[in-house]
Amino acid sequence: MRNSDYRDLDGTYDKLVSIEMIEASTAPARHLLRTCAGCLHDRGLMALQAITVEDRSFERAKNGTDFVREYIFPGGCLPSLEAITRSLRRATPMLVVDVEDIGAPLRRDPARWDERVTARATR
Repeated sequence: MRNSDYRDLDGTYDKLVSIEMIEASTAPARHLLRTCAGCLHDRGLMALQAITVEDRSFERAKNGTDFVREYIFPGGCLPSLEAITRSLRRATPMLVVDVEDIGAPLRRDPARWDERVTARATR
C-alpha cells in the first residue's frame, strides 16, 4: 500500500483509490484522472470517492466562490457526477462501472444527532 499525492505516482498498479482528491486539486479533474489512468495496468481498477454537487449546480460551483471553495478546498472545486464522467471520457480510456451515493445517510445524521442531544438534555 502506498499513500501519496497523485502527482507523485510512478509505476503501474492493479488498483488505485482516490479519496477527496478531485475536489481539492487546483488542476482540472482531467489531470488527476489522466495521471491515474496512466498508472493502472490494462485491467486495473480505480475507486474515486468525492464530495459532489448536483449536475445543475456545477457551473456555479466551478465559477463561483462559496464556503467550501474558500475554506475547505481552497482553489479546488466540488465536481458533479456529470463533470467527472465527462473528464473521464475525454482524458482516459477508463469507464464508470459503479456509482454509489453515500450522501443521503450523511445528510440525515445531523438531524438525528440533534434529536439525541436534545432528548438527553431534557432528561
